[in-house]
Amino acid sequence: MTGWLVVGVSGVTCGGKTTFATALHQAYPSSTIVHQDHYFLSPDDPRHILVPELGHLNWEIPSSLDMESMYKHVDNILSRPAPVGNVPLLIIEGFLILSDPHLSSLCHHKLLFTLTRDECQARRSTRVYDPPDVPGYFSDVVWPEYERQLQLALALNPDMTLVSGTTDVQELLQHLKLTLDSRLSTLKYRVSDNK
Repeated sequence: MTGWLVVGVSGVTCGGKTTFATALHQAYPSSTIVHQDHYFLSPDDPRHILVPELGHLNWEIPSSLDMESMYKHVDNILSRPAPVGNVPLLIIEGFLILSDPHLSSLCHHKLLFTLTRDECQARRSTRVYDPPDVPGYFSDVVWPEYERQLQLALALNPDMTLVSGTTDVQELLQHLKLTLDSRLSTLKYRVSDNK
């Protein structure tokens, strides 16, 4: 991990992870970002786990993702120096990042977004998924899996920061930028043009 600073952004579905990670990436335009959602298996992949009582695939667990490909991608990025002129900042974003021992161990800064159950369900009900959620999927699968992954993340990451998904993105971004700019300057990289 020569010279990279890694930020892990994880947490509850519809909690603001992608919005924040994208804003952070825009604040450091030459940073590198990896989205866990890009590693979802296709719906016909035999590795999926079916929830029999719902007749629906469980998309909330590690086996719904090609984690080996994600590990290889992230490890490949970290195995080489950041391209000349780029900020050596890697942002890893996804709902299972901080409950995954390998990925969480790579992160220097760890943010886990939370929401109340009601707020999460309200936000999720406005989203369109492919395949769409079936009735009962949120209460039987989404929320229990989030709670399970939250406990794993808490156990793995005593240094993790819990962030309410209702927090203003720009306020959170400015706070984190102060920390990151300081860390990046100690790595002897110019960050002044990223402010």
